[in-house]
Amino acid sequence: MARPDAGPAAARTGQRPRTRPAHHDERARRMTSRDFRRDIRESIRHARDLGFTLEAIRDLLSLSDNPDQSCAAADTIARAQLLEVETRLARLTALKIELERMVVQCAGGRIADCRVIEVLGDHSLCATDHRHPETEVTS
Repeated sequence: MARPDAGPAAARTGQRPRTRPAHHDERARRMTSRDFRRDIRESIRHARDLGFTLEAIRDLLSLSDNPDQSCAAADTIARAQLLEVETRLARLTALKIELERMVVQCAGGRIADCRVIEVLGDHSLCATDHRHPETEVTS
């Protein structure tokens, strides 16, 4: 049978209430400025790992000062970062394709006949405009 001082749910189910040690709440309230700075540093480090600019990180951290506001601004910042990553991936994919093409076309002979050197000297020989992967170069 549940104790008479048990919480309502515990009393209904006959279970003992789950309680946290008294020192838990006190410790959480006494978060030091060092703990706060460490949490901020970890958030900044993680945001940098995700590729966010310092300006975007600053904006995201300032949004966290008001936890009851809509997260639309944070979502906008994250979507912009996602678009930037997708753009970089497209460029890297175009670079990879072009480099693979150059290597395959290189006969491994003399430098005078080297396709790698030839393509490096004449961008019009590239299959794509890897500076702007969405644009195909027509030969």
